[in-house]
Amino acid sequence: MRSDDEIKRDVEDELRWDPDIDETDIAVAVKDGVVTLSGFARSYGQRRAAEAAAKRVAGVLGVANDLEVRLPIIHRRPETERMSHYFGARLPEQFDAVLHFDETRAVEPLEYTAEWQAGEPPETFPFGV
Repeated sequence: MRSDDEIKRDVEDELRWDPDIDETDIAVAVKDGVVTLSGFARSYGQRRAAEAAAKRVAGVLGVANDLEVRLPIIHRRPETERMSHYFGARLPEQFDAVLHFDETRAVEPLEYTAEWQAGEPPETFPFGV
C-alpha cells in the first residue's frame, strides 16, 4: 500500500500535468488514501477535471472534492474572450422583415364553453401563431 505522502505528491503532479487545470489555488491533503481537494477552481469543468485527475492516481481510495468555483470577473478577461460573449444585432441583415405593433390586445378564445362562462378565465395562450 502506498503512503499518504506518495499519493499526495502524485496527485499534485497529476494536477500540474493536466492542461485543463490551474493548480495554483488547489490544496491537496491525503489521509488513509482519501484525497481532499480544497481551494478554488476557475470553472465547474476545472472542478470536475481536478477530481478526475485525483482519481487517476494509483492508491487513491476516494476523493472529497471541496473545491469552490470562483468564476473569473468579465472585466479581467482578455479583450478577445470578452468579445466572444457578445454579438451585434443587425436587424436588417438578420431578418427579412421587422413588424412593429402600435396597439395590441389580449387573445380571445375562439369558442366560449360553459366552464368559461362560469367565471374561469379562458385559455388564451396562442399555439401555432
